[in-house]
Amino acid sequence: MEHAGVSWPECHNDPSALSALQCARYEVLGLDSIVSHNDLVTETTMIAGNEVIDIGTIDRHPAVVVYPWRDVDPYDCSIPEGALDAGRNPIVRSSFERIVERHGDMVACTRVITGPVTLAGNLWGVEYLLYLSMRDPERFSHAIGIATDLLIDICREAIGMGADSIYVPEATASCDLLVPRSLIIDVMPWYGKLSRSIRDVPSYLHICGNVEPILPHIPDSGFSAFSFEAPACTTREAYDALSGRMALVGSVETVGSLLMGSPTNVYMEALGNIRDGVHVVCSACGVPPYTTLENMRAVVNAACDANDSQSD
Repeated sequence: MEHAGVSWPECHNDPSALSALQCARYEVLGLDSIVSHNDLVTETTMIAGNEVIDIGTIDRHPAVVVYPWRDVDPYDCSIPEGALDAGRNPIVRSSFERIVERHGDMVACTRVITGPVTLAGNLWGVEYLLYLSMRDPERFSHAIGIATDLLIDICREAIGMGADSIYVPEATASCDLLVPRSLIIDVMPWYGKLSRSIRDVPSYLHICGNVEPILPHIPDSGFSAFSFEAPACTTREAYDALSGRMALVGSVETVGSLLMGSPTNVYMEALGNIRDGVHVVCSACGVPPYTTLENMRAVVNAACDANDSQSD
């Protein structure tokens, strides 16, 4: 942030500052992908307005603080007209336009969308959503479908603007929260609809935490790649389950390595992930505040050295 000349969380409300922060990933760190933004709340504000979120602090990401459809029957809910121009989306859209204009010819520009299960949890509340998944799978599936339809509209707009890929982070789809049956039976068809709608560009799904029970089913989602979170899922486990069926993204430990480790630790772990089969090496699940630039550059250095080694 210091190198980009912006401050957090204020940058979330300024397209120029937000795009400057994202571009610094490439300009300062040398990362070969620039993401559109750093929150999982924008889609919720498109439905319910900015009043339902807390924009965060220097130590904390933006968060939903009011569930707009809490305890409301999903069959009584729908996406409002003009959602693409509501809430935070105009800020994110403007920021992404600047990113594509600035670096679209040099580096991959990736549009982030909150995964449909996580978005549904932000709209109805995670507890109510999990209750529906157990007690009323049809209503649960309908809720995921509403979220998916909004995300498809966002993705189509982003691809039209020049997005090179789509990143779909899912926190609430973890098997630490959602029973595997619900994801396999009720969610996977909606993942398929979403991935088919964005097949013009590569897409990758990230699921936090425990994914062991659902790993063999992840390719059924139709996404190009799967991002997993170490140490809950290791690269070797993901490779053994998915090798040849989809690309792997990950997975330098977020806290233990990126935040708390040394550049040497991070470098060696990144190399280990590449050796074990990842196609894209990156953080296991975001980058914590106070992570050093040296640790982030260590990931880049590992990828570059591994590429040079394979070229020799």
